[in-house]
Amino acid sequence: MGPQAGGYLYNTLMNMAVREYGARSNDSFPEVILHSIPVPDFISSDKNKGRALTMLKKRIRKMGRLNVAYLSIACNTAHVLMNELRIIENIVRNILQGKVSLADGKKLMVIANYLRQKGAQVIILGCTELPLVFPSKYGLPIYNSVEILARALLQKYYKQNTIRQ
Repeated sequence: MGPQAGGYLYNTLMNMAVREYGARSNDSFPEVILHSIPVPDFISSDKNKGRALTMLKKRIRKMGRLNVAYLSIACNTAHVLMNELRIIENIVRNILQGKVSLADGKKLMVIANYLRQKGAQVIILGCTELPLVFPSKYGLPIYNSVEILARALLQKYYKQNTIRQ
């Protein structure tokens, strides 16, 4: 939901459209509306949850009036607003504050290496901010939630547009 995650999703969509769907000219790319919402930090501050939820609901209604085919939020921690789960992650907070650092990437690598030693067979970057600091190549398969979301959106877009043509 942060501006970095939204920009990363957009870039991932466009790169994947080229790589996996052969998009080359302007009319072969999907139409994308990127709506960055300056939601207050609701992950580390309970007092902002109500305001953030109200802002999101208002924007979703606004997008509904535009008759969009697919609506997605580049944020896996937005569920905190819906079911009151608390996920407080310093790395995510740093990224949300614009502090993308190699040190945070190294911390994630330590966690990934520990999980690998314990038998993990894949690394799931479930939070949309984590791919911004985790290396793109690692000794195990990486499931990047932004790439998964981008792939699903593009599959729906290109399937729908193939049917129309």
